[in-house]
Amino acid sequence: MRCGSRHRQLNLRWAFGLALSAAALVAQERTFPSPRVEPLQEAEGFDDEPTLAQAADGSLYVAWISFRGGAESLQVARYRFDDAGFSRLGGRQIVGGRFTGVLGPKVIAAGDRVWVVYAAEQRGDWDIWAVECSARGCGRPLAVSPGRGADVNPAAAWHNGELWVVWEASRGGARRILAASVAGGRVSPEETVSEAGDSNYGPSIAIDSSGALAVAWHRFADNNYDIYLRRRTRNGSWEPERRLTRAPGLDRHAFLFTRGEELWIAYENAQMERYFTGRTSRRRAIVAEISRRGLESFPEHRSSAHLWERAEAPVAGFDGEGRLWVAYLKPRLPRGGWEVHLAAHNGEKWIGQTPVSRRKGMDRRPALVVGGRRAFLAFQADDLPETWTQDDPAATSQARSRILLAAVDLDRAPAKAVPFRVEPLGEPLEDFEAARLRLHYGEDLPTPVTEYRGRKLRLWFGDLHAHSDISVCNRTADQSIEENFQVRRDINRLDFAAVTDHDYNMVPYLWHRSAKLVRAHEDPERFLTFLGQEWTSSFEIYTPENPHGYYGHRNLIHQDPYFPRWWNAHAG
Repeated sequence: MRCGSRHRQLNLRWAFGLALSAAALVAQERTFPSPRVEPLQEAEGFDDEPTLAQAADGSLYVAWISFRGGAESLQVARYRFDDAGFSRLGGRQIVGGRFTGVLGPKVIAAGDRVWVVYAAEQRGDWDIWAVECSARGCGRPLAVSPGRGADVNPAAAWHNGELWVVWEASRGGARRILAASVAGGRVSPEETVSEAGDSNYGPSIAIDSSGALAVAWHRFADNNYDIYLRRRTRNGSWEPERRLTRAPGLDRHAFLFTRGEELWIAYENAQMERYFTGRTSRRRAIVAEISRRGLESFPEHRSSAHLWERAEAPVAGFDGEGRLWVAYLKPRLPRGGWEVHLAAHNGEKWIGQTPVSRRKGMDRRPALVVGGRRAFLAFQADDLPETWTQDDPAATSQARSRILLAAVDLDRAPAKAVPFRVEPLGEPLEDFEAARLRLHYGEDLPTPVTEYRGRKLRLWFGDLHAHSDISVCNRTADQSIEENFQVRRDINRLDFAAVTDHDYNMVPYLWHRSAKLVRAHEDPERFLTFLGQEWTSSFEIYTPENPHGYYGHRNLIHQDPYFPRWWNAHAG
């Protein structure tokens, strides 16, 4: 599918709002601390999905996915930060190999050590694993979810010697949120957290200072996505789940964090135009306290241009002075990629915001740790082309991605002014046209069945073309591969789907990642996923000048989700 003017028209609308944010940014950078940014290692190969935590001794543990020579691995390293910068104290590989797939690693502080949790594929099955690491090294990984089915998207929290892990699980064609604890080297039986629905995704977990546990996730219900919450009391009982958001649209990507016994959440609110379910027209980052009354936020949250005018993937935390710090992504319009930004609120107002780095990256949530006198971030940055590169395929094939670490001196930030003032959150109220069209098109009608020669035949519906944030043509608006599969399964209620990104935007790692996401999001009883690409040629017929790159634009669909390569129409 060729990229047309509709994509450019859509992005220009965002650019005007961001110009206003940039003016405020320049005015406030004079007093807001500037992050110190250093690369994790040399720019070789492709690194992705960084995560970090700080142990009680002040050392930082960073984990990330590394792709070298066609093989993927999960790496973890320990760092110290001082006036000289970041110093590496040691590291090791947790898991890896040519036939290994890793998704969603998280590092969780646990006193003088940390836990690393992750989803890994072995022999065609995705499971959740946890491994404990300290200054002396890492132990042996424990299987948290050894059952059959795709277990992905883990999150975890630690309290008083016990690690709690939550994850998204495929069971019988449904996506559930499950939980288990790890203590004394033993894993408890899994517990079901989500009480209803077949489409539950992306859990987050937090434990407050009293030991009370909370889990949040997003679910498709009532023709849109909302955030749900369930608490587990100190006596071990689960309270009934609560629906936290009701705005028409896409409320998703929850991130829970605490301040004492207060529970807070950061999440993304997104909108679509008409029935263009493969892309979004607006994304906002929202931060709120979760009280017994519901979500409560700052009176001025709608006028916070840096969060309200196109921001996504927020994470947050409080420092020792009581200031709130929020890290999030801003798109580099119209299609370049994303930058990581940081903002702070002192209880009365936003006291500043700044780009952490002008290096662009992919649509990956940054990692943030706030504690002591500094805040630390880990994020991904790359040199993938920011525009079409068909005339120079090497620009994509030679692209590299690396992990960057940043330190922010909290002593330089303005002091806290007053206790936080919050009021009931005013959720976005725009019309979600996709919900009305979904009902109009009868997406929930029963699947047609007919009799033929004594056999029952069902009519299956699918879509074998969609772009994700890999394709440069509408990169900052298109959904990620994970989001694509979710909306096609739920909003469109398809039975099968493929994401077919432009061949000239692929690199070996992105093809490998696309394939493992296809395998991780398939539910054989409900939703089939296929690995594919868009063969993207500017020529329809053969000519001596273009002996390979012809046939125009075509979808290439692979039956094998482990197919090892793609084809670049320009390169032949």
